[in-house]
Amino acid sequence: INDEFGHEEGDRAMVQVAKLFKSILREVDIITRMGGDEFLLIFLDSSLNEIPIIRKRLSNELARLNQISKKPYKIGFSTGFSNYDPANHLL
Repeated sequence: INDEFGHEEGDRAMVQVAKLFKSILREVDIITRMGGDEFLLIFLDSSLNEIPIIRKRLSNELARLNQISKKPYKIGFSTGFSNYDPANHLL
């Protein structure tokens, strides 16, 4: 987006995505921008079984945002997941 439409438009897109994530997350969850176009979402008190549900919800909401947007581009995302189990003493 930055290269084709400018940094101001890229910034607006990032704000849209951040607001979308914030609207989906619970109060206990954490969202942080890692840099560039990378966000880290931390889902506290969640299990690995919830990953498909979370991923689907993010995907659906982003698709909805793209549908209502009048922008000449579509915003996409990719995901990676990790789990921390405090009962696991291997670390």
